[in-house]
Amino acid sequence: MLNKLTRSTGVLVLGLALTVSLCACSYAPAATPTDAPAPTAAAQQATAAPEAAAPTEAPAETPDAPASTEPQYTIGEAQVKLWTNSIGSQWMQTIVPVTNTGKVNLYVDGGSFDMEGADGSLIGVQNYVSAFPQILAPGETGYIYENTSPETALEETPSIVPHPDISEATVDLIRYDVTDVSVADREYGGINVIGRVTNNTGEDASLVYVAIALYDADGAVVDVVFTVLTDGLAAGAQMGFEASSFSLPENVTAEQVADYSVWAYPMQMQI
Repeated sequence: MLNKLTRSTGVLVLGLALTVSLCACSYAPAATPTDAPAPTAAAQQATAAPEAAAPTEAPAETPDAPASTEPQYTIGEAQVKLWTNSIGSQWMQTIVPVTNTGKVNLYVDGGSFDMEGADGSLIGVQNYVSAFPQILAPGETGYIYENTSPETALEETPSIVPHPDISEATVDLIRYDVTDVSVADREYGGINVIGRVTNNTGEDASLVYVAIALYDADGAVVDVVFTVLTDGLAAGAQMGFEASSFSLPENVTAEQVADYSVWAYPMQMQI
């Protein structure tokens, strides 16, 4: 009887121990995680650096536009004087500045100009207008010039619309030396200019133009006078010249001339 009880008690104890053990396994607390190891410098850099953007294709370069082949110049405001001389003849002087604003020499043909009245109506046309000098270097200013007695008397000083023919020069720019220039009044009115031209080139010249623009103290053009040496000018030779105004208002005298520009060059035709 005792053995039977003892065996029963042992079985009961063993059962209780097994039950406690199973409960302990079921309710064991979760393990506390340990601190993660510090990332290496390389890992930090890889983590911090943003993902590199995919390279974009560079836009195709647009080729530069070709340089303009058109002559570059400006035409200034026309200066027009209209007057009647002492013998009753009407005269009109027209001076239009032309400046070479480009990088190549220009050949200037004066062309023609329209004459307009105050209302814009056409009152006359002047053809075969002169230009001095024929060839303009970059940065240089020359003049379209005409001094004429109109066939039909004008009742008002007209406005001028110039139509010059200007192109890139295909002939060489040649300038001769000019010295001993002096300006004086003519006996019967107008201005006279004298001086010397030296052919400083190695080639003879058959026709030599000499043109002088006369300026007042304000830089305005008083007149443009010119002449042609028809005797020719040998290489290295020197020759005097005299150039006079065709006609000027009586109040325009040499005393008003404060400065001048002078050009001497061979006649050069460009087609």
